[in-house]
Amino acid sequence: MHSDTYMKKFWDRSTGSKLAELAAITLAFALKFLLYRHLTELDNGLTTRQSALSIIVNIGAAAVLASIIITRRHIWSAALLAITLDVWLIGNTIYFYANHLLPDWQTLTLVSQLRGFESSILTFLDWKLMLFPFLTLTSLMFLYALRQPQNDVENTWKIAATSLLMGIAMQTIGTIANNMHGTDDDKWSIRDDENNFLRAHSPLGHIAYAVKSAVTEGMLNIKANTPLTPRELNTIRAVTRQHSNPSEPQGHLAFILVESLETWALDATDINGNSVCPNLQNYICSNDVLYCPRVITQQQYGRSGDGQLITQTGLLPLKHGVACMQYGDNTYPNLAHFFDNSVIITGYPGVWNQHTTTQSYGFKHLREPRFGAKSSDKVVLQQMRQELENSNKPTCALALTIDTHAPFKTQKQTPQFGQGLYSAAETSYLRCVNSLDSLLGNLLAWADTAATMSTATIVITADHNHFPVGNGRGVCPLIIRSPKIKQRIIINEAYQMDIFPTVLNIIGQANYFWQGFGSSLVATTNDDEITRHDIGERLVSPNEALDISDKLIRSNFFSNCKQ
Repeated sequence: MHSDTYMKKFWDRSTGSKLAELAAITLAFALKFLLYRHLTELDNGLTTRQSALSIIVNIGAAAVLASIIITRRHIWSAALLAITLDVWLIGNTIYFYANHLLPDWQTLTLVSQLRGFESSILTFLDWKLMLFPFLTLTSLMFLYALRQPQNDVENTWKIAATSLLMGIAMQTIGTIANNMHGTDDDKWSIRDDENNFLRAHSPLGHIAYAVKSAVTEGMLNIKANTPLTPRELNTIRAVTRQHSNPSEPQGHLAFILVESLETWALDATDINGNSVCPNLQNYICSNDVLYCPRVITQQQYGRSGDGQLITQTGLLPLKHGVACMQYGDNTYPNLAHFFDNSVIITGYPGVWNQHTTTQSYGFKHLREPRFGAKSSDKVVLQQMRQELENSNKPTCALALTIDTHAPFKTQKQTPQFGQGLYSAAETSYLRCVNSLDSLLGNLLAWADTAATMSTATIVITADHNHFPVGNGRGVCPLIIRSPKIKQRIIINEAYQMDIFPTVLNIIGQANYFWQGFGSSLVATTNDDEITRHDIGERLVSPNEALDISDKLIRSNFFSNCKQ
């Protein structure tokens, strides 16, 4: 059918028919936008005025899209436009589920980081996401039915059936929306400088924001030239020290960055009351360690790469994008350069630009052990033991585990849990954590008796959380053992940025010129013994630290600093 013939038929139809088409498609898009806003928590914290603006803008956007749809020459072209929007909405929602962030333009450049982890995306698929294509299907059926001769009884039934389906869809989405309320522990992650824009105008405004940031940050690189304000310069002076020649650490530093380890898993028990993590629980309870059960992670778009950056350099990630990918060859302050020997052992080779950042973070060697065609936590921790066992000088060894990464694949059918106590994903996760606990137990048992580990500092923490914060989920543990710690030190809560200055203090580098934006959780006595340090009021808030870190990384601030 030629376009002029189609358009003639379109405009020859009654006004009621045209309005019915416009109303049906507008309703479908408006419902999609409503569903998207609730699934991604965009309505959390909106004022009454912002909510009203949001409703007006989203209905207007839905009407504009509907106008485009109903003037398409063929149904398939209308379907293509609607399906493209569905893909955008579903993709953004899955990304939000995984990261509690909405993606920006640079997220598209991270597709290569999914190599080997594609199946992890499937863990975030649920039936609510299928409502997007369901709304598309029913609206297109309605459109098709309205374009048929109205005296056809069969078409009347089509209209009635699709109207009923649309009504069911509205009722279902309304029920979902009414039951989607955040807990007091939920933390909004999208930055303040874009909150109002995204919340009031999303999802079409989110597309506009992504295009705008692609031009300004990607093509023009405007943010790289943003100078530090006088207040920010004063903040940096407050968290730095006068440079002094560092002393060599007395023993090894064994730093284990565990993939997605959350504290609730350490405390979980199986159906018989047995601990899911008996080795780590015993290690915490039977030794003089520093233990913080509630570390609030601060990773952004880089996930594991960001977790490594925070713990090893004391900086926070970029507000948009991924530092290890865009600025991997920067000069960074770090823990590793204090040691004559330093090594990273990773279970996921080629990910997060590790071959470049190994040197940037001060490490001399990168090990990527394999067992057959793949790696595992077993070979990673075995490699760590070998590095520490065979070194006759202080060594910094950073182990990056992987087996507890979504989708939590494991062959184990134990431990067993009560019916309905945990979701299927949580059950698989706990079984993976239980397997990792056995491996860590073997390593820690060896470290307790090995001669080379008598003066070593052992740090066990997570790169980031997996489950959303709330209902006892989403926070991570920090466990540190050192011969300088001669009592159990319990810290109720800390931020991920506190780990760097704490480890600096424990390994005897409290005078290092860069202390990071966090606060040390410990202090050193005159007898060189580590005691608890009550932080009190922080010099730098987490949000302010994120703003300043972004500028420091983009300007390669530390390239002119003596390490």
